[in-house]
Amino acid sequence: MDDEAKYHQGQAMTAITRAFREHGLDTVSLLFIFFPCFLFCVGWLKPVFAVAACLILIAGVYAAIRSLNSGQDEEDQRPVEPDSPAVLRIKYAAIAGLVVFVVAYSGIGGYSFQVPDYANKHNSFMKDFIEYPWPLGYEKTGTDDRPGPLVTYIAFYLPPAFVGKLLGWNAANFFSVVWAIVGLYLIVMWFLRLIGKVSLRYTLLFLFFGGLDIIGWIFLNDDFFPIARHGTLDYWVGYGTAADRAVDVALNGVKWFYFSNMTFLCQGCHHIFPGSIIVLMIMNHAIRRRSVESMGFLWAAAPLGSVFVAIGIVPYMVVSLATTRCRNLFTFQNMVAAPVLLLISGLFFLSNNAEYPHGWLWKYQDLSASWIFLMLFCLVEFGVYVAACPVNLENPGTRPARIWWWTAIACLALLPFYRLGRYSDLTAKGALPSLLMLQVYLIATIHNATTKTERNAVRLLVLLLIIGTVASVNALTRGLKGGLRSTPPPYEEVQHVNDIPFKGVATQLFGDTEAFFWRHLAKPVELQ
Repeated sequence: MDDEAKYHQGQAMTAITRAFREHGLDTVSLLFIFFPCFLFCVGWLKPVFAVAACLILIAGVYAAIRSLNSGQDEEDQRPVEPDSPAVLRIKYAAIAGLVVFVVAYSGIGGYSFQVPDYANKHNSFMKDFIEYPWPLGYEKTGTDDRPGPLVTYIAFYLPPAFVGKLLGWNAANFFSVVWAIVGLYLIVMWFLRLIGKVSLRYTLLFLFFGGLDIIGWIFLNDDFFPIARHGTLDYWVGYGTAADRAVDVALNGVKWFYFSNMTFLCQGCHHIFPGSIIVLMIMNHAIRRRSVESMGFLWAAAPLGSVFVAIGIVPYMVVSLATTRCRNLFTFQNMVAAPVLLLISGLFFLSNNAEYPHGWLWKYQDLSASWIFLMLFCLVEFGVYVAACPVNLENPGTRPARIWWWTAIACLALLPFYRLGRYSDLTAKGALPSLLMLQVYLIATIHNATTKTERNAVRLLVLLLIIGTVASVNALTRGLKGGLRSTPPPYEEVQHVNDIPFKGVATQLFGDTEAFFWRHLAKPVELQ
């Protein structure tokens, strides 16, 4: 190697080292987001395609890390007294402890109570990913016992399953807890970076955020204290109650759910990771760096975690492009790596041959009978918060996030009007990015309140947010009541995916072996 080549190599390594030191959160987040994509390419694609895809992915991550040095975050416009290093260390430790606490009692890994959906489905995914060769396929699937490969959201499972193939079932479940802790901690750090303050109080409000479901519950039921007597308060009409049956008639079986943060963690953690990190990174890069240097690349990793969350991120990509004027859009990671990853994951999901109910709300409901419930849903989930949030057009601390705020309100108001999925999945999961944007602006408003009028107004907002934590607390109640176990569920007691008793759910998990992905890109499927 000549001196010039050595010089350029040294410069590149210096750039990477500087990125780790100055942009550690970005770098760790990129590795967290794309490691499952790397495992997917290795495990599912034919060797020639796997090598090519992995090289492009590695080059994309490398380019994204290097681009971190191309610009600096803008300084906060509102001066604050910085915490001392000792105080910051204490805060980071306390936040980490809180994250460990909620993950431990969420049911992830099976060390505490697991909701039936998690116990009957997610544990099965983990078992089969460990026991069977990748890609997964089954001789008999769904209600008609047809053969088919597994086609669903798998990003969250792959790293723990990879550990499980090496070290066994117990190690896989333990690592799933570790993986969730790392992911949730990254989410909290990105949230606090956007707020501009490392705060345990803001962390608590964020982790336990939920809609004012208790108001909907009280309105529709005569039971004032649903906690511990019903499964999830987010289903605020209460499954199995008289109110539920009455409302079900009006809604014709199509219900809407905007889950609290803890309900998402307990019931659908695979939708949270990595989508939540991705949308917060996109927002941070657009506001703080005025750049979309890795926006497309980040978004390309979202579908493997959740297609619905990936759809929910799209409006915020448009906002990013508009507010940054497409600055640094034409990068290797956006123009080369992102299309390759999207093509692979897109063909994978297009091979799913399940029939998902879809259409506008009036196709399924008589809106003249259901409008009152839709209005109540919107009010308790986000409308009251919007009404209580003071919007000061001149406040420099919240001005950059204002377009994100109005976009979130529009998305949350419109999502219930289109049904996609057996359980209105687009509404429930596609709302996650918008709910995150809502939370960012609400907490940023509290943090940036300067005038006496603003401070008085945010006191009511804080009170409402505290009431809203009831939904998240309710989601963790069963885990807290049952306590922690030293071991996950016994391996032999966990069923295989194609034995899941909920056949209506099982029919959504499989694909067509004659689809393009399985005929041309994927390795041969060994049907189990």
